[in-house]
Amino acid sequence: MPRPRTGPLWVERIETLTEEGESVASIFRTLKQEAEQDGRNDYPGERTVRRIAEAHRRKPEHVRREAALFRWPRTMLAGTLPWEASRAALNLLRIYDQEGWGRPTVKTVRWFWRVSMAAPALSPEATARLSAMLQNIELASEIKVPEEEIGWQPETYELILAYQPWQDSEHRQAAEQHVPAPALREWAKIELGPVGFLEAQADA
Repeated sequence: MPRPRTGPLWVERIETLTEEGESVASIFRTLKQEAEQDGRNDYPGERTVRRIAEAHRRKPEHVRREAALFRWPRTMLAGTLPWEASRAALNLLRIYDQEGWGRPTVKTVRWFWRVSMAAPALSPEATARLSAMLQNIELASEIKVPEEEIGWQPETYELILAYQPWQDSEHRQAAEQHVPAPALREWAKIELGPVGFLEAQADA
């Protein structure tokens, strides 16, 4: 029987804890505790944690750094993110702090910064929701999750960002004319949903 695939967000969590210097045993205990707090039992076993942690350590340093927790100004001083990303990064850190989620990873900050540049008028909360979705799509692709299981692709949001329906009624009308209806419905969930959507993504 083939081994069940480890969920992409478990993989990301293991990589982050590995990059933060935790041992395999400590990571396993952390995942077990976090899963039990959320009423889940799908956390990976210790052997799986070891396999993912060892694979992460074999990656090039610049790739590994993406899994580290963001810290200003240390992340910028290390050259992992440019200083120009500071405002976007601190906006996201504020959201995480207010929600009691700890710190975002460098990769999470990078996606938030990317969306902030593409849509500077979008609220930080909606930016966080959209960037979380795009990051999860990227992560699922990296660990070879079949495309049909991923669902939405980054291109789903390309026209949304191009037409900017959040700007005003004129932009919204243009989006309704040119953006496929399924993409608009998906966007409505992101634009109007609570910040807690990020936690829902983590539970996916």
